Amino acid sequence: MTIEERAEKAAGLKKSGSCNCCQAVAAVLADQTTLDAETLLQIASGFGGGMGCGDATCGALVGAGMVAGLLNSRGCDSPASAATMQSPAASSASASAASDSSAPASSASAFTSSASSASASAASASSASSDKQIRRMPTSMITKDMCKEFKDRVGALRCSDIKGIQVDPSTGKIVRGKVLCSCDDCVRHAVNLCARYVFNN
Repeated sequence: MTIEERAEKAAGLKKSGSCNCCQAVAAVLADQTTLDAETLLQIASGFGGGMGCGDATCGALVGAGMVAGLLNSRGCDSPASAATMQSPAASSASASAASDSSAPASSASAFTSSASSASASAASASSASSDKQIRRMPTSMITKDMCKEFKDRVGALRCSDIKGIQVDPSTGKIVRGKVLCSCDDCVRHAVNLCARYVFNN
């Protein structure tokens, strides 16, 4: 399944109401992780709709961050390491090597549509995993870059801001303003960002 197909499937899951935004992103990428789909959906269940209240980070982006952690991290990310390493946006070559070193070779090529691309990704992953000098990119830096690009694309990170929902301080009533991005498109963006920053596709 290509990344475009996964993104559309995620949008469909969200639109159908069978998954929240966080679950939709996690569901279409579950086969690339070490967790079974049901467990991943359970973990993601409380993060939809800005953690249920609309006043926190978009659940779709949180879902992408969850998958990034499952595929890139080996445990706790060191803050000290994060401070001394370049971000994926600043050094795409470093990010590619680091992500591939911790993800299975099959994951690196999961979203490519051509055999040549798949072979190149698998070869890169094999080379990276054999090179003990390669330093892994902390997941926190990957999610930082995903957040930046998501905000650039969507216009905000917080669910209520994206949906144009505000509370009138004088009345306490909900006021609906301009919607910056539909939930379906937020889900699509999140899946695509995960492919770009985690799978280097």
